[in-house]
Amino acid sequence: MKKVPVHETPRYLYDPIEYIISGKGKRLRPILVHLSGQAHEAEPSDLMKAAIAVELLHNFTLVQDDIMDGD
Repeated sequence: MKKVPVHETPRYLYDPIEYIISGKGKRLRPILVHLSGQAHEAEPSDLMKAAIAVELLHNFTLVQDDIMDGD
């Protein structure tokens, strides 16, 4: 996740994105993607892309929920 490129400006937009993707969460969802893919003999590079996509989507929903709640 730390290798995901993030633009420099505008800072008000990209600072929160950097904060979210640099979190030290359990990252259980990407692990489950990898385990499921390995069980079906998927390509490791494809699994990495899918795992990142799942984690980014999950983090987006958390941020969107915070925005809707006014947090």
